[in-house]
Amino acid sequence: MLRQDYILRIIRQAVAAIARMLGAIKRGDYQEARDCAEAAYCLLGVPPELAVRMDSASLAGLFKQSENVRMLSQLSWQEGQLFRACGDPLNGLDRQRRAIELLLEVQKRDPLPEDSSTLQEMFRHVPASCLDDRYLGSAFQPK
Repeated sequence: MLRQDYILRIIRQAVAAIARMLGAIKRGDYQEARDCAEAAYCLLGVPPELAVRMDSASLAGLFKQSENVRMLSQLSWQEGQLFRACGDPLNGLDRQRRAIELLLEVQKRDPLPEDSSTLQEMFRHVPASCLDDRYLGSAFQPK
């Protein structure tokens, strides 16, 4: 019970950091947004520099809780928005590709109905051809 409470508290704090990150991006305060992203990564227990270097399957495998993988997916997506806002579309695309792959990974072990609509929206911004080969042909890709 205490462990569940701790996990929920961490998830809430990560959600709050991502919300602050979104607000900072909208205000054009990109340094604040970067700081919020780093805080969220730390809350999830993944150093940002490690998250960037690992493949999506290995990164998702670090977490027992599916909620943490979904949170990491959201964080990666918003970080992609930050890079795009800063004029770095390549890193933005890379982070958003990672977000999709993480969500596809968590779908394998704990699918939720809302994931499908989230993936459809993500694929509106990131071509499926950008994904790692292991995800090509996924049932969740747009037709």
